[in-house]
Amino acid sequence: MSAIRRVTTYIGILGIAGLVFASLPGTASAHETREVEGEFEFVVGFMDEPAYVNQLNGIDLRISHLNGHNDDHDDGHDDDDHDHNGDDPVLNAHETLNATIIFGDQTMDVDLRPVWGQDGAYTADVLPTETGTYSFRFHGQIDGVEIDETFQGGPDTFSEIESTSDLAFPSGAAVDSADDGDQAAAFGIAGVVAGLLGLAVGGAALYKVTNAGEPSPAQRRREQKQAQQESSDED
Repeated sequence: MSAIRRVTTYIGILGIAGLVFASLPGTASAHETREVEGEFEFVVGFMDEPAYVNQLNGIDLRISHLNGHNDDHDDGHDDDDHDHNGDDPVLNAHETLNATIIFGDQTMDVDLRPVWGQDGAYTADVLPTETGTYSFRFHGQIDGVEIDETFQGGPDTFSEIESTSDLAFPSGAAVDSADDGDQAAAFGIAGVVAGLLGLAVGGAALYKVTNAGEPSPAQRRREQKQAQQESSDED
């Protein structure tokens, strides 16, 4: 796919995605919910789902205390600050919890940050460059509890990274853009060839002009023959 076609496709996808995501609630449609260490509930997925290749996205992590949470772990809050249910958000987890994005055998460590206006919600930006299954690993501590959990995308968890090819519309515009790019490339190559030919012709002309004052070999032979004839006549 040419660069022009890719740009055209991405602009179209961004417009479509913007309209779709604007109509969705804050939480994406497909996330995995998991009890962690008997203390917390993690809800994990991509920030924008469905998630598409080469579209800026991010981790969507939401952490809350499970039922029966108590303050045996010093979380910086009095017991009365919690209502002891699954809606009790865990604050400041990004200070002690690390995140790693995994694709195949490649990994990338990212810094979690709180989502403004949403207690217990954290994110980290990512631009997926390949389609397929991504995993998020969270490791470190929360309230003194050791955490090491990996969440993998899939049909029963959260979105895998999908291709944008089926979303390109109108397809004719993308094809025309690609054709324009191919024509531009062809014209560029033709221009280079014409330039090289021009240099060759110019060089030949310069050589001819530079040597214009010198007699040709045939002319030199005629002059030598004429000189010999004149010498014989004198004898």
